[in-house]
Amino acid sequence: HSGEVFLSRAKALVQPETTHPKEFRPLLQHLETMLFFLKHTKSECLRLTHSEFQKQSHPLHPVASSCLSWAAQRYAPGLELVQVSDHSNLQDVSAVLEEIRRPSKRSGGDALAHFRDIFYQWALAMQRKFNVLALPHHTQMMTLLAFQRFLELPPSESTPHTLLAQVGTGEGKSMIVAALAIYVVVALGKTAHVVIDDETLLERDFWDFKSLFDSVQIPVRGDPSKTRQVKAVLCVPEERIASMEDEA
Repeated sequence: HSGEVFLSRAKALVQPETTHPKEFRPLLQHLETMLFFLKHTKSECLRLTHSEFQKQSHPLHPVASSCLSWAAQRYAPGLELVQVSDHSNLQDVSAVLEEIRRPSKRSGGDALAHFRDIFYQWALAMQRKFNVLALPHHTQMMTLLAFQRFLELPPSESTPHTLLAQVGTGEGKSMIVAALAIYVVVALGKTAHVVIDDETLLERDFWDFKSLFDSVQIPVRGDPSKTRQVKAVLCVPEERIASMEDEA
């Protein structure tokens, strides 16, 4: 069934005569993502994710280890962003989207609160573009929560100034970076700079997540009753801008 859904959606994307061949590249770059959500959403195991993170905890700095432990406690089985089981109806997109936004009733507050709207908006964007229900990987949620904990720690001489994360191929680095940038802007009130050494990937990720960035609203400074749209800017060398204008 998932294969039929994928093929029908792919046909709808490429069949129109108005689709220019150069537009196929970003569509094809999403094939792996689409296939993952269609085939593996119900097969991810949070306990296994915790086990893999624990294997990395011993040689780490104590602060990094404590951040991972904090994340594991707040993203334990039963506290996922969406409860997915073999009996879950992921075709009911509206119900799943509402569950993403529903605050946790866990005592001590909802640790996922900062990321619920981010992934809700991302799921909406993916659903509109590819007709696929996109849910975050457990690895993504654990990584984001660990960074949240690190960034909220009070500064001290014993606290490292930098936290680095190594994420495996296909585990969603781009989504982690985009969500973390939004968290830094919305929750911490800071400016986020995302640096990528590959201009092709930089442009791809910027345009892939542009609709997500555009959906974010933050309070107007000096008047919290009003909001404004977050401004996301793509920075590239002048020669690249010239070539982009030529392509247009």
